Amino acid sequence: MSTALELVYEYRALMGRRGGTGLSLDDIETVEAIEGLFAVDAVPLKPEGLVASLRGRAGKLWDRIGISSVGLDQVGVKVPAFLEPGALVELVVEDEELRLSYRFKGLVRSIHGDPSAPAHGVTIELVGVPLLVRRGPKVARPDARTMPPRPSSEPRVVAA
Repeated sequence: MSTALELVYEYRALMGRRGGTGLSLDDIETVEAIEGLFAVDAVPLKPEGLVASLRGRAGKLWDRIGISSVGLDQVGVKVPAFLEPGALVELVVEDEELRLSYRFKGLVRSIHGDPSAPAHGVTIELVGVPLLVRRGPKVARPDARTMPPRPSSEPRVVAA
């Protein structure tokens, strides 16, 4: 998984806690360190090898997308569908190796390039606290053809 995306998730989760329970001193140091990594003069963090999908329009939009840039408050993506500015979308990024799913809510802020092109750039402003879904280890399912037959149950005697 891309370190940039993990950092954005951690930053947004910590910032979401600020209003409720507050941040510990360790949390504050973590937030400042992440902000330093994403500072304007720092080397930009580029995501690599991410499988992502974009959901929206009450289930009518469900497209595979490419992530071009990651920031603390916004994500740049390449999408094949037309999105109107202000639309609420959900960005879902899968980490198949670790069996994690990062889910971010966002608003479409700007469209770059020709919207009629096969894939054009869109900037999504992240809102709210992200969600991390852990799916657990893969369990191998037994093949029904190779399983031994189940023992039959004892015949049932019915009293007359």
